[in-house]
Amino acid sequence: MVFQSNIIVYLLAANFVCCFGIAIYSYLKTHNNYQKYFTLMMLMIAGWSLSGALEAAATALDIKVLFSKIEYAFALTSGILLLRFAAGFAKIDGKWKKYYLTLWLIPLFRK
Repeated sequence: MVFQSNIIVYLLAANFVCCFGIAIYSYLKTHNNYQKYFTLMMLMIAGWSLSGALEAAATALDIKVLFSKIEYAFALTSGILLLRFAAGFAKIDGKWKKYYLTLWLIPLFRK
């Protein structure tokens, strides 16, 4: 597997470091029950950035496709975790409880 570095790889790697650092800080400074969703969301964004950097650095097409699929999974889960954190933070979580499972099923059926 051969990787090439370019400015996109460096930017996405820097984003990974920032998001991973924010996730660690958020985990250590948890104040409420919904903070864990923020921490998970930042981890998903960090994974999204890391897989994007690896996709940009890869030279073989099959490796690019693999990292693109991993990147897609991280991108879809981060949005759901953002909604879960925002609903809990705004104290409207009770209205959304019945829809959370449906939101997790949407990425499975999406092509």
